[in-house]
Amino acid sequence: MNIFLVIIISITGFFLFLYIGLLLYKTYLRYSTRIKTSNGISSLEEITLGDLKQWIFIRGKNQTNPILLFLHGGPGAPLLGMSSSRKYDAELIKHFTIVHWDQRGAGKSFNSDIPVDSMTLDRFVEDCNELIDYLRNRFLTQKIFLVAHSGGTVIGIKTAKRYPEKIHAYVGVAQVIHEFEQQKVSYNFIVEEAKKSGDVKRQNAIK
Repeated sequence: MNIFLVIIISITGFFLFLYIGLLLYKTYLRYSTRIKTSNGISSLEEITLGDLKQWIFIRGKNQTNPILLFLHGGPGAPLLGMSSSRKYDAELIKHFTIVHWDQRGAGKSFNSDIPVDSMTLDRFVEDCNELIDYLRNRFLTQKIFLVAHSGGTVIGIKTAKRYPEKIHAYVGVAQVIHEFEQQKVSYNFIVEEAKKSGDVKRQNAIK
């Protein structure tokens, strides 16, 4: 048999094996971590925020638990896949109904037809506010918990400031406080480390 044909068959078989293995693992994960409680929820949904179709993933063992909306970082770094792993929120879903949101232009909410001029911080804050209202109405609650990570903390803290009456508490993870000052401190640190190294090439690259 031609050696190239053997190689092609071997590579094809390898990737087919990986694909089948992935499907089996996803099936096992979905089955082993399924919500078994009578009032639980695990739902991937498309809703409209700011006249744009966007996606949320809701998961919890009791829909009467407090609502926790998680804002991913980035911009454009959705973590819906992290929640889909059913691992990192395993404890949280016992106490909260967790809502992951793929923000405008990110993950499943990406759309090449999104107007560029709509990609503003103010629009993201209003999208977040509309989502909060949607969750308040759907789950019959006056307030929610808002947790944000990294770039999402800019949206989160502005939303909390603008609409405090709708939020029990805001939690910032890797909170962005002063982006310009942060970049300045980081740059100065890199410059100092390059000087300490004595590597002229590295020092010139930074300049």
